Amino acid sequence: MKKSMLWALIAAMLLAAPAAYADEETKEESSASSSSSGSSESSGKSSKLTLKEPKGTKHGRPLTLDVTVGANWWYVGPSLWLDIPIVPNGFAPALNDSFEIEVGTTLGLWYGDYGYSTAYYQSIMGGVRYSLYLTKAWTVYIRTLFGVRFWAARSYNGHSAADFDWETSIGAYWNFSKAAAMRFDLGYHGLHVGISFRFGNIGGGK
Repeated sequence: MKKSMLWALIAAMLLAAPAAYADEETKEESSASSSSSGSSESSGKSSKLTLKEPKGTKHGRPLTLDVTVGANWWYVGPSLWLDIPIVPNGFAPALNDSFEIEVGTTLGLWYGDYGYSTAYYQSIMGGVRYSLYLTKAWTVYIRTLFGVRFWAARSYNGHSAADFDWETSIGAYWNFSKAAAMRFDLGYHGLHVGISFRFGNIGGGK
């Protein structure tokens, strides 16, 4: 029942997002047209490539707080991630990229496999992420994280209550608003889908 409600909520967000994004784009274009005669050239920018840009372009990157739900063949559970840009303008002068630190936690239900019984755990991890801003609407990234996993219960002779955990994954953001986005992530810990909230401006650029 809970899983059905969760997927229904995700579906509702996906259906509502295009309308919200379109409305925001319309407002931006209307504002631009009132202040510049060349505003018609700015329409449709959300679908145009922004990966390559003039050297020296400065960007301000927001902090992001992401709430996701993930699952694979051995676990299911929610996660909370905080992303902090430390190189907001990236390493390649001609690319629209950035480098971030990401920290977070996952609460998981282990199904029971590889000699373990079904159990609950909390994983705390941190690492780095590299992002490329393909268009105004789409951002892709790759990340690597390391941390510790704490078990609430476990039936496996000789194992401690905590062990090493890690993650490497690729993912994407669908930026349907300046303040929020949908996040999709695929890696060792399976598929994660969730919502991202943006705030602040690090880097001081546009």
